[in-house]
Amino acid sequence: MSWLRTLGREFTKVAEGLVRAGKAAVAATAPVVRKVMQSARDTVDELARRMQRARGDAQSEQEVVERQLQEVNARIARLHRAYRDNGGLTDREKAEWQRLKARREALVRDLDDLQAGTFAEGVVDPDREYESTTVTEQKAHLIDMLTGQTTYGKKCRVCRRAMTLQWNRSVGTPGLRDFFWGCSGWYIVGNTGRHACRYTEMLSQDDFRIFMDVTRPEFQMKAEDVRRKVMDPGRRQRLRQALDAVRTQNKESDIGLAHYRCPVHGESLRLQRKSDSGGDFLDEYFLGCPRWLPRNEGCNFLIKLKSPGRVAGVLQEAYGTNAAQVFDG
Repeated sequence: MSWLRTLGREFTKVAEGLVRAGKAAVAATAPVVRKVMQSARDTVDELARRMQRARGDAQSEQEVVERQLQEVNARIARLHRAYRDNGGLTDREKAEWQRLKARREALVRDLDDLQAGTFAEGVVDPDREYESTTVTEQKAHLIDMLTGQTTYGKKCRVCRRAMTLQWNRSVGTPGLRDFFWGCSGWYIVGNTGRHACRYTEMLSQDDFRIFMDVTRPEFQMKAEDVRRKVMDPGRRQRLRQALDAVRTQNKESDIGLAHYRCPVHGESLRLQRKSDSGGDFLDEYFLGCPRWLPRNEGCNFLIKLKSPGRVAGVLQEAYGTNAAQVFDG
């Protein structure tokens, strides 16, 4: 097992339920933050002594696992078509389906471990400063930026599938009360058109207490600042160029943004651009599952970049510390 996967698995044991999107942690009071950070340091030090070798490269390791996941999903898709065309599967095909689903679950866990390992290394990085803080309306963009990103430790009370952070789609710039948890079973639709699960729940007060690197530029900004920058006509061309570059890179590499993954298939989401948005910048881009097919025959999971916070979140994920230069030139 790789360095980061081992680190992530060990670290998640002490931080399970706290880590969100590899970048933030929920319900982290000051004593808990100190415990998590110390556990991360102890885990990193212990594993370094135990493994006695260089740490792996997160990006290359994630790509290997993602390629394996793509092949598994492609084989599952072929079995799905066989079921549709033939009205059922043979016993051998049924057994293969079960093996492939188990393999997919294992690969998704590997990706979770890799991302948790990256987060753990970030926590102990001396150049970063993690703090616990409660998000207010003025900083609602911090929650908005996490919408659609991978969530750890949040399971549906009804079916135990992963929950995803959702928002009221009728609201352009969401406030804290517009967010909620939705079961990923909603995106699994049977032959009758029925959703596998429809469970939702509102965010609790603990969900607004986050643990993150306060040196990141967006932490210093207010929600209105983010909106002003994203909606500034003078920045529009630069933002489109930056997003289109991400879209091209996703297409050429056939791998999307690491922290945005389909809750059904586990693959990273690809940035897409609508052919006709009517000139509305906040209706122009979206993140989609690569298993999408026309006529509702594939996966319909997508994240629309319908708010300034979500645009900023994608740029932060794609450009990291250089995101500020994308906004300000």
